[in-house]
Amino acid sequence: MSNLATFLGRMGRRRPIWISLLIAGVVLYLFGGGSAPSTPHEINTSKLNLTSKRYAFATLLTSDDDSYFTATRVLSYQLLSDQETKTNHSIPFVVMVTKLVPKHQRQRLALDGATVVYVEDVPLPWWIRQRLRRPSRFGDQFTKLRIFQMLEYDLVLYLDADTLLMKSLDGVFNDEACKPSDTQTTNPSFFENDRPLVPPAQYVFAARPDNGRSNDGSNGGNYEHPIPPMERDQLSAGFWVAAPSNELFNYYMSVMQSSTYGLFRPFDPQFMEQAMFDYTHRRDGRMPWKSLNYTWSATFPGIQDITAGVASLHDKFWIHGPDQLTARWKKKKEEMESLHGK
Repeated sequence: MSNLATFLGRMGRRRPIWISLLIAGVVLYLFGGGSAPSTPHEINTSKLNLTSKRYAFATLLTSDDDSYFTATRVLSYQLLSDQETKTNHSIPFVVMVTKLVPKHQRQRLALDGATVVYVEDVPLPWWIRQRLRRPSRFGDQFTKLRIFQMLEYDLVLYLDADTLLMKSLDGVFNDEACKPSDTQTTNPSFFENDRPLVPPAQYVFAARPDNGRSNDGSNGGNYEHPIPPMERDQLSAGFWVAAPSNELFNYYMSVMQSSTYGLFRPFDPQFMEQAMFDYTHRRDGRMPWKSLNYTWSATFPGIQDITAGVASLHDKFWIHGPDQLTARWKKKKEEMESLHGK
């Protein structure tokens, strides 16, 4: 450690103090030790048991925003009551609500038939909070992780509230991608080599690629995507199936704490929980995500998705979208209000 002290002393005489402190922190992190890291190949030993087939649909509501409240009600109607799209197996629809959702909205959702569950926000480290710099609804998207603590269910399909259904989603739980996978013991990342990140022995995380992002992570929505859509490395965090697991929840929490003073980050929080899922379940990682059949969901939906029989379409149809889809969303809203009231 004496050589390190000598190096830091020389460095301090040649640079402004803030630069010296910054470099010193990096040097100490990389070479100065800390808590003893776990073996990169270490995993929990518990296995998933999905034999009871306890399934649920779920979404998240984090504010009193009227448009998202209405969208959640329309989604509830489609999942639970609409003869064209409702569950035929009494699968519950769980609406997670945070402290910012007023009581009258929670009561209305419960009267509509939803299972309303209050959840606490997931605590975010400073490097994520600082990077977001956006209204709270975006930071609250990490609260989706509370699904992994809902151990009363074997599998949960998460859908964003702005989802329009074309057919029932019951069959998604039978998709091959929803079968448990063994966590790999190879390909640990830089962060896994130096932090006590211990993943579960098995996991389920199945999703659809995000049609609005290319493999280099750039934006640019593609409403004219081909059928079937291209396979991409980036998933859509607005439609995914997972098996609740305390081990996986704790692993996510550890991933979010693995930044080095905000300098080295496992993912870019600008893309919120979607970026964290992309990193944790990266294709070449230890728990790669699996692709659901393209007929289950589409982002940046177009007429070609309707023709292909895609079951759910993700967009804000009360604002924009193909005429056929905006008209359908308006019709479903009117049907919901006729059944449950405004």
